[in-house]
Amino acid sequence: MVDSRGGTVLWDQSPCAELEEERTAPLEFWLALGSANNGSYRENQEFASACEAASGKEAKREIARDYIQENRKELFSLPRLISKTRCNFASGFFGLPDFQRSPGSFAYELFNDYGKYGGYVAMLATGYFYALLIFGILSGILGFRNLIRGGSPEWMIPMIQLTIFGLMLFLMIWEANNRQLYNHMPWLALMGVFGISETFEGRTRK
Repeated sequence: MVDSRGGTVLWDQSPCAELEEERTAPLEFWLALGSANNGSYRENQEFASACEAASGKEAKREIARDYIQENRKELFSLPRLISKTRCNFASGFFGLPDFQRSPGSFAYELFNDYGKYGGYVAMLATGYFYALLIFGILSGILGFRNLIRGGSPEWMIPMIQLTIFGLMLFLMIWEANNRQLYNHMPWLALMGVFGISETFEGRTRK
């Protein structure tokens, strides 16, 4: 433990640590990406390249702030928000094709959009993802109806839904990337399970 802490102190004081700090993208970089076009790296490549080429973190921060100012009028335009929502939520692959770029490999054929079976796997993955979202929304509607009728609230359900809602808000201001949803699949799965339970229980109560 002592050695580990001592090594951390030495690294923090080394030129390598300073260089890494300078090369790290500032917070403003990710906010700037999310403020223009559909919020993705691909549609903001010119800005991203300029920011990455800048020397020093302050220079990167200044470029990012200028980019946010340039695009502030379009920040909440409906077409842009729809485009960004599509970029974040229109696939159940969660960015996996970005890591499968070697044609001929089994993983490429399964998980890349241009793979032999990519279209079929995409339909299954996206269908599963959308089913979770639909049942999650149903759980909210049916849970609210149950509460109005005097039933006891299931607090776990609104807590999970609030978490998902917070994630959606976060993705609307941050860089748009379908891959960001991957770590939140447990919450989405739980929300979907509660939705299925509420749906069938609601039909039984009738």
